[in-house]
Amino acid sequence: MATVITQQDIQNHVPFILKWSKNPGDDGAYNPGWKQQMESDRFLELIENRPSIMNDAVFHKMDALEEDISYMQVEVDLHSMDALSGDNKGAQIDDITTLPETVPAFSRSKLRARGMTAFTYTPKTFLLANIEKQSFLNHIEGILAERAGYSAEVISIYGKRKTTGATSNGLDHIDGFFAQLEAIKAAYDELTDPDTTVPMGYMPDVDPSKPLVPQFKLMITQFTKQKGNRSLAKIYVSATTEANLILEADERPTEKGDNLYFDNGQLTLWGVPIVHADVLDNPRNNYGEQVLMANPDSLIYGFLEEITSENDYILKKKAYLSTVDVFFDVLLLYNKDALAMKIPSE
Repeated sequence: MATVITQQDIQNHVPFILKWSKNPGDDGAYNPGWKQQMESDRFLELIENRPSIMNDAVFHKMDALEEDISYMQVEVDLHSMDALSGDNKGAQIDDITTLPETVPAFSRSKLRARGMTAFTYTPKTFLLANIEKQSFLNHIEGILAERAGYSAEVISIYGKRKTTGATSNGLDHIDGFFAQLEAIKAAYDELTDPDTTVPMGYMPDVDPSKPLVPQFKLMITQFTKQKGNRSLAKIYVSATTEANLILEADERPTEKGDNLYFDNGQLTLWGVPIVHADVLDNPRNNYGEQVLMANPDSLIYGFLEEITSENDYILKKKAYLSTVDVFFDVLLLYNKDALAMKIPSE
C-alpha cells in the first residue's frame, strides 16, 4: 500500500521518495511538451562536422555578384648603365630603351557569387508541444546559419560547375578548390617539357600499398620547388589518413631527417602541420580520398554578404518557414600555393 505524504510530513522534513511520471495523466507516455525531472530547457543539436579549412582561409567581401581579382608579379633584372655614361662632357647619352625593360606580369581571376539557400518548416502545433515553445524558432534559425557554414565548405572543396545536367545542389554550381587544381593539372600535362618549378595542381596518386610518409615528403618537396609558401602551408587530411600516418610513424624507427612527430599535440612532417579536416571525411562528386596541401592565404572565399537567416509565418501551411541564404564563390589565388593528392582505395 502506497504511503501518502502529507503537507505536515514535508514541513517536518520527513524523508520520502518522489517518483516522477513522464507525462502525468497520459499513462506515462512520452510527450516532448512536458518538462521532465532535471530536463534541459532546450533541444541539444548533434553537430558532427565543423568547418576547418574555411576557418583558415581568407574571406573577401564582394560588392557585386561578379568581381575581378587582379594581381601582378614584378621580376627586376638590373642592367649596367655604362652605355648611358655621361663621363665625356657634351657626349650624347644613349636612349635607356636600348636596355631590356622590366615588364610586370599581370593576372586576373574572377569571383562569381552564386546564391544558395536552405529552408525548413516548423508547424505551429509543434511549437505548442515542444519543450522550447516559441523560442524554438530562434534556435532552429541559428542552427541553419551555423550548419550553412559547413555546407559552404563542402561546396568550396568538392564543387564542380556543370553546364548540362546540373541539379539544384550547390555542388553543381561552383568550381571548388579540387576542380581548380584539376584545371592546373590539365595545363601542366599539356607542357611538352614540364619544369618542376611549374605548379602541378595534383601529385601522382598515392600508392596505398607503400608507406605514406615518403610520399607525403615528395608532396612537400614539390610544393617547395613550385615556390609555394611552405612556412604558412598546412596539409589537410581525413581522419583515416591522419590515423594511418600516426600508426605508421609509431611503427617506424626514428632516422635522421624523418621528422614526423607531435609538436605540442600537433602532428607535423618536416615542420608542416598535418591537420584533420572534417570535410575530407565525406567526399562528394566522386572525388574519393584526397589530401590538400595549401597556404590558406591563397584560399579565397568571396561572400557578397554574411550568411543570413530569417523566418516567417505561412498561414495556409499553419507553419513557420525558416530559411538561410548565402551568396559566395571560391578562388585559388596563387597556383603555386596549393597541391592535391588522391589516395585510391586498396
